Amino acid sequence: MTKRYQIRTVAGIHWLLDMQQPGYPEYVRPIPLNQSAKEIWDKIEKGDSRQKIAEDLCKEKGISKEMALRDLDDWIMQLKARGVIIE
Repeated sequence: MTKRYQIRTVAGIHWLLDMQQPGYPEYVRPIPLNQSAKEIWDKIEKGDSRQKIAEDLCKEKGISKEMALRDLDDWIMQLKARGVIIE
């Protein structure tokens, strides 16, 4: 079974694609991801918790937990607004 959202990398840019979109004229533009956003997406897909992802960001990026949670929550809100994450 194909996952609905998949990452494809083209010319060094990561794109989050809706693999079940209907196509033209209802085409849904892919979402460009920077490396951090891609890493967060990979962790979300793996099933990591919000707290675990934030802790990993602290270790990997050398940022405070508050900043990691704020950045993570902002990214998740953007994905929700695009209908990618539904709770």
